Amino acid sequence: MSAWVFFRRILIGVALIGFLLTVALIADERLMALRGSANPSFLRTLAWVLSRSANGAFLLPAAFGVALILRWKRKSLWRWIMILMISGFLSGTVGTILRSVIGRTRPNTSVLQGWYGPRSQGKWLIGRYAYSSFPSGHTSLGAGFGLMLFGAGRRLGFIGLLYAVLVGWSRVYLGAHRPSDVVAGLIVGALVSVLLWPRARAWMKIKSDVSLGTIAAGSGASTPQSWGEVTVQQG
Repeated sequence: MSAWVFFRRILIGVALIGFLLTVALIADERLMALRGSANPSFLRTLAWVLSRSANGAFLLPAAFGVALILRWKRKSLWRWIMILMISGFLSGTVGTILRSVIGRTRPNTSVLQGWYGPRSQGKWLIGRYAYSSFPSGHTSLGAGFGLMLFGAGRRLGFIGLLYAVLVGWSRVYLGAHRPSDVVAGLIVGALVSVLLWPRARAWMKIKSDVSLGTIAAGSGASTPQSWGEVTVQQG
């Protein structure tokens, strides 16, 4: 890959990120208003389950289940579990650090809404729930976990993407975040998984028709014929 192609992809990615965040920030209040006053119990229960799933207690069994579904050999199975967990935890950690220093207020709190940073009026706001909205930590973790599945195949990757989007929806539905918080969380998870994938691929010694890099770059990689069309070189 030439330097120009690489930097062109970086510039396109940055422009896309900026566009998505701008649209989300402009449309925040309108999208929040669409939640309306109706609050069906089944939707609230679904949102609660999805929201609760984006945490460490869910990651281990989920990663183990994915590895079993794809029927990887034992050595590969444990490595995939580690890769999925690391991607999810690292994305969640990055999201948590960012939201702690940005200091945006949550929409479901009674404080004066705004962006306060890590410190305001002589008080530290780091670690305070009301000032930790942007980006969504749950969505960052869900996206880091779900999007890493693109490394196992396009179909499974899109299932992971759907999961991340649903986690984001749940956070907005429950009033814990605005849409722009969720978009930012998806971006955090996507960036972490894309940056982590080359090392993960080298560690797994994977040869695959579809990789995170080709998905992110929008290349015309062929669609795998199975859920996990990957070849793992044992060594």
